[in-house]
Amino acid sequence: MAEFFATTDPIQDYAWGSRSVLARMQSREVPSATPEAELWVGSHPSGPSVVSVDGREVTVIELLQEDPARLLGSLTSALQSDGDLPFLLKILAIDAPLSIQVHPSPEQAEEGWQREEAAGVELSASTRNYKDRQPKPEIGVAVTRVETLSGVRSNAELAVLAEALDQQWLREILATGRPVLPEVLQLPHDQAQVALADLMHAVDRLPTHDELGALLRYISGRHPGDRGLLVALCMNHVILEPGQAIFTPAGQLHAYLRGTAVELMACSDNVLRAGLTPKHIDVPELLAIVNPEQEDTDPIDAPAGADGLRHYPLWDDRLSLVCAVVAGGQDRELPGNTCVVLCTDGELTLEVDGLSHHLTAGHSVWCRTDGSSVKASGQGTAYAVGLNG
Repeated sequence: MAEFFATTDPIQDYAWGSRSVLARMQSREVPSATPEAELWVGSHPSGPSVVSVDGREVTVIELLQEDPARLLGSLTSALQSDGDLPFLLKILAIDAPLSIQVHPSPEQAEEGWQREEAAGVELSASTRNYKDRQPKPEIGVAVTRVETLSGVRSNAELAVLAEALDQQWLREILATGRPVLPEVLQLPHDQAQVALADLMHAVDRLPTHDELGALLRYISGRHPGDRGLLVALCMNHVILEPGQAIFTPAGQLHAYLRGTAVELMACSDNVLRAGLTPKHIDVPELLAIVNPEQEDTDPIDAPAGADGLRHYPLWDDRLSLVCAVVAGGQDRELPGNTCVVLCTDGELTLEVDGLSHHLTAGHSVWCRTDGSSVKASGQGTAYAVGLNG
């Protein structure tokens, strides 16, 4: 028998978060008391969702341990070998640039976890790189216009920039013939500071409407003196319009800059940082896991199919992600493998096998469908994650 589970999702108060996006989405007072960066939907130990079951509140972690079939029905076969969910769903409310970062592959995450465990590095330590033993591929879908950095520009593009901005440090790095990223990250401190001063001097001479100049002013205004600005210059500036997505595989250098997005990822919090952050930066470890061949950074278009849903390509056959825009009295049918639905605007009524649930913006609901499709009616937008057993 199908079942809905009313859900409360935690919000992470990272400094780059917005004081208005999630508060306004959830019809709370604006501005919020603290920055609100990410709403998490899932079972990650750092912030599990809480569901209502038989009149008691339990975390999704606890329910998966006690009675996974109660939450997922036959979809329990898609769980990981440790009984955990293979995903974490988020809303990102980005009001300042995130750190430039990269995530490990499955093998790198396991090896890094084992190494830090053996070395006795506390999970809570600021120098800990591997918080869990999972990889972290991810896809971000733009709710509003979203600006990102992803991958490293070609040497030909960088050579043009070096001349246009008269950046001697970049000319010298390119002349070595070695990969650019390690050279930038390993510049001695005094050389990096000279390069930053030269870059900002060049940026100040650019017209106010220049796209690259505006980008670098925005980043430097929030991270003054951070050598991550040198890395940002070397990266592709990718803009997502609402509905477009960007996929970030293991080893891909990336950073979100501003906007609101829905993000689906493997259930991990493993991050190696390259700049634009006061947090721990481990350059040797980052360079050990970064992919020297950065992936294509073009936005992914996912137009609505015959079923009226946007279907996004994922890295794992066990997972699916669809977006349903419900409007004008046109109901949508969410797939029968749906296990959680997240609403980003409006109000929706979800129905399955005679049961219904009212869902509002900024909230999610877990649902056991037993293979039946979920009808979504009302006015709003929903993202549904499905599991394939």
